[in-house]
Amino acid sequence: MLYAGDNTDKVVPVRQDPNNGTWVQHCINPPQQSAWKGYGMDISTNAGPTVWTCANRPGFPQFDSAGNQYIIGYQYFGGITTWLNPAGSFAARSPIKLANAKPAWCLAADAVMKIDGGWGISTSQYFQGMPPHHASGSLPAGGNEVFADGSATWCKFQTMYYLTTWNTGGTRIAYFYQDPTDFDPALVSQLNSLAAKY
Repeated sequence: MLYAGDNTDKVVPVRQDPNNGTWVQHCINPPQQSAWKGYGMDISTNAGPTVWTCANRPGFPQFDSAGNQYIIGYQYFGGITTWLNPAGSFAARSPIKLANAKPAWCLAADAVMKIDGGWGISTSQYFQGMPPHHASGSLPAGGNEVFADGSATWCKFQTMYYLTTWNTGGTRIAYFYQDPTDFDPALVSQLNSLAAKY
């Protein structure tokens, strides 16, 4: 929000994949890392506890030199213009310019994600510790979220939706809660079937 105050009200955007244009909501580009640093929120690896990840997912952020990106420890939605899920693509309800964002639009959320068909089974270093908060077994209990108005709250998994991901093939299923009252009508009609499928 401090950054937006100096950047024509726009928040720092999440990384856009140069190969297909999708928004990778757990990655930050090095130039954006520099922008955060100017506000005392430097993204650095091996720094111990950091604001860039949940305490239940130690070891983040990590720098992926092959992708030239920082992998942060939660989902971030700043700058996302289009939500992608198996039902299609929809106009995002994610903060881009704070004055145009509704107060309850999610800016960041714990990484409640199903990876490679299961909860907590990924062997990739970038998906360790997901989901960060467990109910029974490996199932998620929910996650903390912060919204465009600066408020934060705990959201139960049962209230979360599969609204957007950068890989719609079913291997990267990201969940978070957002008030559905202003969702695209076509998206609303698909949410129940998506919940049943995933």
